[in-house]
Amino acid sequence: MMIESFMSIEGASMLAADKSFMSFIEEDARVTSCSDIEASDCFITVECSNVADLEAFTNELKQKCDILAVSHNVMLKPVTGVA
Repeated sequence: MMIESFMSIEGASMLAADKSFMSFIEEDARVTSCSDIEASDCFITVECSNVADLEAFTNELKQKCDILAVSHNVMLKPVTGVA
């Protein structure tokens, strides 16, 4: 099973001009989409192989980009083509 998480990143409006934040979400293969930054939040969709990978991504995002609050809406996604 893959894990897909719709993440809300609080206070992201201040990060829109931050190259490290934008580079991180644009270059990380786990990030599958990013919404426009509205008001103060940003929403990204992340696909990870397991919960530990999602936790590692979240911790890396918080550490690299100085983000305090992230919330998740997690869905299990079946892997197709695997016997």
